[in-house]
Amino acid sequence: MDDEKTLWWMLQLQLPQKNGGQLQLFTDPIPRPELIRKAFTIIPRTIRTRKGDCIWGLADLNAPSENLFVFKLTVRPPNAKIAEEPEPGYLEETKDPRFFTIGVIHIPLQIIVVNRSSYVSRYAKSAKTFATIFTSLLQGAIKELDMEEHYGVEVDPIAQVGSFIEWVNSIDVLKKIIIKHTGPNLPAGASDLVTTIRDTANRYRNALHSKDVEMIANAPIIQDREVEELDEAAAERRLKMRAQGVRAGVGTSWSSKTKPVPETAIMPLNEDQLGDSSLVSQRISIYIEHRFNKGQIEE
Repeated sequence: MDDEKTLWWMLQLQLPQKNGGQLQLFTDPIPRPELIRKAFTIIPRTIRTRKGDCIWGLADLNAPSENLFVFKLTVRPPNAKIAEEPEPGYLEETKDPRFFTIGVIHIPLQIIVVNRSSYVSRYAKSAKTFATIFTSLLQGAIKELDMEEHYGVEVDPIAQVGSFIEWVNSIDVLKKIIIKHTGPNLPAGASDLVTTIRDTANRYRNALHSKDVEMIANAPIIQDREVEELDEAAAERRLKMRAQGVRAGVGTSWSSKTKPVPETAIMPLNEDQLGDSSLVSQRISIYIEHRFNKGQIEE
Protein backbone atom coordinates (compact mmCIF):
# COMPACT_ATOMS: atom_id res chain seq x y z
CA MET A 1 0.00 0.00 0.00
CA ASP A 2 1.25 3.52 -0.85
CA ASP A 3 0.32 4.87 2.58
CA GLU A 4 2.66 2.43 4.37
CA LYS A 5 5.83 3.78 5.95
CA THR A 6 9.26 2.32 6.70
CA LEU A 7 11.57 3.09 9.62
CA TRP A 8 15.25 4.00 9.23
CA TRP A 9 18.27 4.71 11.40
CA MET A 10 20.34 7.78 10.49
CA LEU A 11 24.07 7.60 11.15
CA GLN A 12 26.61 10.41 10.96
CA LEU A 13 29.93 9.43 9.41
CA GLN A 14 32.93 11.45 10.55
CA LEU A 15 36.46 11.19 9.21
CA PRO A 16 38.58 13.12 11.72
CA GLN A 17 41.98 14.08 10.40
CA LYS A 18 44.86 12.32 12.09
CA ASN A 19 48.33 13.63 13.04
CA GLY A 20 47.60 17.33 12.45
CA GLY A 21 50.83 17.78 10.53
CA GLN A 22 52.91 16.26 13.30
CA LEU A 23 54.54 13.62 11.12
CA GLN A 24 56.27 13.49 7.76
CA LEU A 25 53.82 11.34 5.83
CA PHE A 26 54.55 9.45 2.63
CA THR A 27 51.11 9.88 1.06
CA ASP A 28 48.74 12.80 0.57
CA PRO A 29 45.21 12.68 1.99
CA ILE A 30 42.34 12.06 -0.41
CA PRO A 31 39.57 14.69 -0.09
CA ARG A 32 36.78 13.27 2.04
CA PRO A 33 34.06 13.06 -0.66
CA GLU A 34 36.42 11.17 -2.96
CA LEU A 35 37.55 8.94 -0.09
CA ILE A 36 33.94 8.05 0.77
CA ARG A 37 33.22 7.15 -2.85
CA LYS A 38 36.34 4.99 -3.10
CA ALA A 39 35.68 3.30 0.25
CA PHE A 40 32.07 2.38 -0.54
CA THR A 41 33.13 1.14 -3.97
CA ILE A 42 35.67 -1.36 -2.63
CA ILE A 43 33.74 -2.58 0.45
CA PRO A 44 31.33 -4.83 -1.53
CA ARG A 45 34.21 -6.53 -3.35
CA THR A 46 36.76 -7.01 -0.59
CA ILE A 47 35.71 -5.94 2.93
CA ARG A 48 33.71 -7.99 5.44
CA THR A 49 33.46 -7.58 9.20
CA ARG A 50 32.45 -9.93 12.00
CA LYS A 51 30.08 -8.80 14.76
CA GLY A 52 29.43 -11.58 17.23
CA ASP A 53 28.72 -14.72 15.21
CA CYS A 54 27.58 -12.84 12.10
CA ILE A 55 29.51 -11.60 9.08
CA TRP A 56 28.48 -8.27 7.56
CA GLY A 57 29.20 -6.67 4.21
CA LEU A 58 27.76 -4.56 1.40
CA ALA A 59 26.39 -5.70 -1.95
CA ASP A 60 24.65 -4.40 -5.07
CA LEU A 61 26.11 -0.91 -4.79
CA ASN A 62 24.85 1.60 -7.33
CA ALA A 63 25.11 5.36 -7.76
CA PRO A 64 21.86 7.02 -8.82
CA SER A 65 23.64 10.39 -8.61
CA GLU A 66 27.07 11.84 -7.87
CA ASN A 67 26.14 12.45 -4.24
CA LEU A 68 24.34 9.18 -3.42
CA PHE A 69 25.11 5.48 -3.20
CA VAL A 70 22.37 2.91 -2.65
CA PHE A 71 23.46 -0.50 -1.35
CA LYS A 72 22.43 -3.61 0.54
CA LEU A 73 23.85 -4.17 4.00
CA THR A 74 24.21 -7.95 4.15
CA VAL A 75 24.40 -10.26 7.14
CA ARG A 76 25.45 -13.88 7.18
CA PRO A 77 24.05 -15.41 10.40
CA PRO A 78 25.81 -18.39 11.99
CA ASN A 79 24.86 -21.78 10.54
CA ALA A 80 22.34 -20.22 8.16
CA LYS A 81 21.58 -21.18 4.60
CA ILE A 82 21.44 -17.91 2.67
CA ALA A 83 21.68 -16.62 -0.85
CA GLU A 84 25.37 -16.81 -1.74
CA GLU A 85 27.11 -14.10 -3.72
CA PRO A 86 27.77 -15.40 -7.26
CA GLU A 87 30.64 -12.91 -7.32
CA PRO A 88 31.91 -10.59 -4.59
CA GLY A 89 29.60 -7.68 -3.97
CA TYR A 90 26.52 -9.07 -5.73
CA LEU A 91 23.58 -11.04 -4.38
CA GLU A 92 21.59 -13.59 -6.32
CA GLU A 93 17.97 -12.81 -7.03
CA THR A 94 15.99 -13.63 -3.91
CA LYS A 95 12.64 -12.69 -2.41
CA ASP A 96 13.76 -13.56 1.09
CA PRO A 97 14.60 -10.24 2.86
CA ARG A 98 16.06 -11.78 6.01
CA PHE A 99 19.69 -11.39 5.06
CA PHE A 100 20.01 -7.86 3.74
CA THR A 101 18.56 -4.42 4.26
CA ILE A 102 18.66 -1.29 2.12
CA GLY A 103 21.00 1.60 2.89
CA VAL A 104 21.89 4.97 1.37
CA ILE A 105 24.96 7.17 1.89
CA HIS A 106 24.61 10.91 1.22
CA ILE A 107 28.21 11.74 0.40
CA PRO A 108 28.39 15.55 0.88
CA LEU A 109 26.65 15.43 4.26
CA GLN A 110 28.29 12.11 5.25
CA ILE A 111 24.99 10.65 6.44
CA ILE A 112 24.22 6.93 6.22
CA VAL A 113 20.54 5.94 6.31
CA VAL A 114 19.73 2.25 6.84
CA ASN A 115 16.34 0.56 6.81
CA ARG A 116 15.33 -1.01 10.11
CA SER A 117 14.38 -4.33 8.55
CA SER A 118 12.83 -6.49 11.24
CA TYR A 119 14.78 -9.54 10.06
CA VAL A 120 18.21 -7.90 9.91
CA SER A 121 17.50 -6.08 13.17
CA ARG A 122 17.46 -9.48 14.86
CA TYR A 123 21.25 -9.43 14.46
CA ALA A 124 21.80 -5.68 14.98
CA LYS A 125 19.31 -4.59 17.60
CA SER A 126 20.26 -0.93 17.97
CA ALA A 127 21.39 2.08 15.99
CA LYS A 128 24.72 1.90 17.83
CA THR A 129 25.27 -1.68 16.59
CA PHE A 130 24.67 -0.57 13.00
CA ALA A 131 27.10 2.31 13.59
CA THR A 132 29.74 -0.15 14.87
CA ILE A 133 29.31 -2.33 11.76
CA PHE A 134 29.75 0.60 9.37
CA THR A 135 32.74 1.85 11.36
CA SER A 136 34.48 -1.50 10.98
CA LEU A 137 33.69 -1.79 7.25
CA LEU A 138 34.97 1.72 6.56
CA GLN A 139 38.09 1.23 8.66
CA GLY A 140 38.92 -1.80 6.53
CA ALA A 141 38.37 0.15 3.32
CA ILE A 142 40.45 3.14 4.44
CA LYS A 143 43.26 0.81 5.44
CA GLU A 144 43.14 -0.82 2.00
CA LEU A 145 43.27 2.63 0.40
CA ASP A 146 46.39 3.51 2.45
CA MET A 147 44.58 6.44 4.05
CA GLU A 148 44.73 5.06 7.59
CA GLU A 149 47.51 7.46 8.61
CA HIS A 150 45.44 10.45 7.48
CA TYR A 151 41.89 9.71 8.67
CA GLY A 152 40.11 8.05 11.54
CA VAL A 153 36.58 6.69 11.24
CA GLU A 154 33.71 7.51 13.59
CA VAL A 155 30.06 6.61 12.98
CA ASP A 156 27.42 7.72 15.48
CA PRO A 157 23.63 7.55 15.44
CA ILE A 158 21.97 10.89 14.87
CA ALA A 159 19.97 11.53 18.01
CA GLN A 160 16.71 13.12 19.00
CA VAL A 161 17.00 16.76 19.96
CA GLY A 162 16.06 17.93 23.43
CA SER A 163 18.24 15.83 25.72
CA PHE A 164 20.71 18.61 26.61
CA ILE A 165 17.87 21.15 26.89
CA GLU A 166 16.02 18.88 29.32
CA TRP A 167 19.16 18.36 31.41
CA VAL A 168 20.02 22.08 31.59
CA ASN A 169 16.45 22.89 32.64
CA SER A 170 16.65 20.29 35.42
CA ILE A 171 19.77 21.63 37.17
CA ASP A 172 20.31 24.52 39.55
CA VAL A 173 23.86 25.43 38.50
CA LEU A 174 25.74 24.82 35.23
CA LYS A 175 29.37 24.37 36.28
CA LYS A 176 31.21 23.33 33.16
CA ILE A 177 30.86 22.53 29.45
CA ILE A 178 33.56 20.52 27.68
CA ILE A 179 33.45 20.53 23.88
CA LYS A 180 35.60 18.33 21.66
CA HIS A 181 36.10 19.18 18.03
CA THR A 182 38.01 16.91 15.67
CA GLY A 183 38.80 19.33 12.86
CA PRO A 184 37.17 20.52 9.62
CA ASN A 185 34.84 17.62 9.12
CA LEU A 186 31.16 18.58 9.16
CA PRO A 187 29.31 21.85 8.48
CA ALA A 188 28.69 24.07 11.49
CA GLY A 189 25.12 24.72 10.44
CA ALA A 190 23.25 27.99 10.82
CA SER A 191 24.34 28.55 14.44
CA ASP A 192 26.74 31.46 15.00
CA LEU A 193 27.72 29.91 18.33
CA VAL A 194 28.64 26.54 16.79
CA THR A 195 30.47 28.30 13.93
CA THR A 196 32.54 30.28 16.45
CA ILE A 197 33.33 27.13 18.45
CA ARG A 198 34.36 25.26 15.29
CA ASP A 199 36.53 28.10 13.96
CA THR A 200 38.23 28.61 17.33
CA ALA A 201 38.95 24.89 17.64
CA ASN A 202 40.37 24.78 14.11
CA ARG A 203 42.70 27.71 14.81
CA TYR A 204 44.06 26.02 17.92
CA ARG A 205 44.34 22.66 16.20
CA ASN A 206 46.23 24.11 13.26
CA ALA A 207 48.47 26.34 15.38
CA LEU A 208 49.42 23.50 17.72
CA HIS A 209 49.50 20.74 15.03
CA SER A 210 47.10 18.81 17.23
CA LYS A 211 44.96 15.78 16.39
CA ASP A 212 41.95 17.41 18.03
CA VAL A 213 41.03 20.14 20.48
CA GLU A 214 39.02 20.02 23.69
CA MET A 215 37.70 23.32 24.98
CA ILE A 216 36.45 23.89 28.53
CA ALA A 217 34.05 26.63 29.62
CA ASN A 218 33.92 27.07 33.40
CA ALA A 219 30.73 28.52 34.95
CA PRO A 220 29.28 29.35 31.52
CA ILE A 221 26.31 31.68 31.16
CA ILE A 222 24.29 30.66 28.13
CA GLN A 223 20.92 31.83 26.88
CA ASP A 224 18.03 29.54 25.98
CA ARG A 225 18.69 29.89 22.25
CA GLU A 226 22.34 28.93 22.75
CA VAL A 227 21.29 25.87 24.75
CA GLU A 228 19.07 24.86 21.83
CA GLU A 229 21.91 25.38 19.33
CA LEU A 230 24.31 23.23 21.37
CA ASP A 231 21.62 20.59 21.83
CA GLU A 232 20.97 20.38 18.08
CA ALA A 233 24.70 20.29 17.20
CA ALA A 234 25.31 17.50 19.71
CA ALA A 235 22.31 15.48 18.49
CA GLU A 236 23.49 15.77 14.88
CA ARG A 237 27.07 14.90 15.96
CA ARG A 238 28.55 18.17 14.74
CA LEU A 239 29.96 18.65 18.24
CA LYS A 240 30.90 16.20 20.97
CA MET A 241 30.04 17.61 24.34
CA ARG A 242 30.04 16.89 28.06
CA ALA A 243 28.66 19.04 30.84
CA GLN A 244 28.65 19.14 34.61
CA GLY A 245 26.14 20.76 36.93
CA VAL A 246 24.49 20.68 40.34
CA ARG A 247 20.93 19.63 41.14
CA ALA A 248 19.65 19.92 44.73
CA GLY A 249 23.22 20.10 45.98
CA VAL A 250 24.31 16.94 44.15
CA GLY A 251 26.63 16.87 41.14
CA THR A 252 25.17 15.62 37.87
CA SER A 253 26.58 15.26 34.35
CA TRP A 254 25.48 14.99 30.72
CA SER A 255 27.32 13.51 27.74
CA SER A 256 26.54 13.46 24.03
CA LYS A 257 28.13 10.01 23.93
CA THR A 258 25.49 8.34 26.07
CA LYS A 259 22.46 10.54 26.70
CA PRO A 260 20.68 11.31 23.40
CA VAL A 261 18.25 8.67 22.12
CA PRO A 262 18.80 7.72 18.43
CA GLU A 263 16.28 9.30 16.08
CA THR A 264 14.08 7.13 13.89
CA ALA A 265 13.39 8.52 10.42
CA ILE A 266 9.98 7.65 8.98
CA MET A 267 10.12 7.45 5.19
CA PRO A 268 7.21 7.52 2.71
CA LEU A 269 8.25 4.14 1.30
CA ASN A 270 6.51 0.80 1.65
CA GLU A 271 8.14 -2.63 1.59
CA ASP A 272 7.35 -3.20 -2.09
CA GLN A 273 9.06 0.07 -3.08
CA LEU A 274 12.35 -0.83 -1.36
CA GLY A 275 13.42 -2.82 -4.43
CA ASP A 276 13.40 0.33 -6.58
CA SER A 277 16.81 1.88 -5.83
CA SER A 278 16.04 5.01 -7.89
CA LEU A 279 12.87 5.67 -5.89
CA VAL A 280 14.58 4.89 -2.58
CA SER A 281 17.48 7.25 -3.29
CA GLN A 282 15.13 10.01 -4.41
CA ARG A 283 12.88 9.83 -1.34
CA ILE A 284 15.79 9.59 1.10
CA SER A 285 17.73 12.37 -0.61
CA ILE A 286 14.74 14.69 -0.29
CA TYR A 287 14.32 13.73 3.37
CA ILE A 288 18.00 14.22 4.24
CA GLU A 289 18.42 17.52 2.41
CA HIS A 290 15.26 18.88 4.05
CA ARG A 291 16.25 17.61 7.48
CA PHE A 292 19.94 18.62 7.28
CA ASN A 293 19.97 21.69 5.06
CA LYS A 294 23.27 22.97 6.40
CA GLY A 295 25.62 23.14 3.45
CA GLN A 296 28.51 20.89 2.46
CA ILE A 297 31.44 19.43 4.32
CA GLU A 298 34.59 21.53 4.36
CA GLU A 299 38.06 20.43 3.41
